[in-house]
Amino acid sequence: FRGPRLKINRANQHIEEFKDTIYGFRGRNPYYVESQVNPNTGHQEFVLRVREKFPTNLPAIAGDVVHNLRTTLDLLACDLVRLNGQPADHVYFPFATAKHKFEAAICNRKVNLATPDAGDQIRALKPYKGGNDLLFGLHELDLIDKHRMILPIPIVAWTTPYSIAGLTYAHQLRDLIDGEVLISSPRHDLELHEHTHPSIEIEFGEPPFEGEPVFATLIKLADLVE
Repeated sequence: FRGPRLKINRANQHIEEFKDTIYGFRGRNPYYVESQVNPNTGHQEFVLRVREKFPTNLPAIAGDVVHNLRTTLDLLACDLVRLNGQPADHVYFPFATAKHKFEAAICNRKVNLATPDAGDQIRALKPYKGGNDLLFGLHELDLIDKHRMILPIPIVAWTTPYSIAGLTYAHQLRDLIDGEVLISSPRHDLELHEHTHPSIEIEFGEPPFEGEPVFATLIKLADLVE
């Protein structure tokens, strides 16, 4: 199984690249909040400032991880068929949109040419929707990445960025617009906490893993495939 192992190793290298990119981005403190007085209303405002835009290469890196993991499964299916002395032309790892369609997928993807034991082990993985949703999600992500970029989005959260009369407030933002007013108040006793750095999480912006952290999900997928 040298081919599948090489693909997993390559996927893990891309995961490290994703991690390094995110950690570097976070470390440069790309977002902060500043206080200002609106000259038209006289209100005190806390405003979001964007020092650095979201890294544009993250979708491509995530796509490379997904594709290498998905290809690992196809190479594995081919190796299993070859081990049974059969040609591996047009052999692919089977997935299905429902349990009752999976047996047909095994035949259509020619995995039935592997030994019965190998076929049973693949069935035990339940690579169909409603079975092993993490594994099926990998397949769906790979299909998405073939036609358009995977969409990770930054989620920025301040735990206690400011206080009003001793009460603390928090914000979680998805649309990161430089100059966006987080709060406006006629009071002038708003206190911006010093040295407040937001937590930055990168989440999937669409199914099958919408709202899930991208980095943690990629690690789960790699562990599952391995």
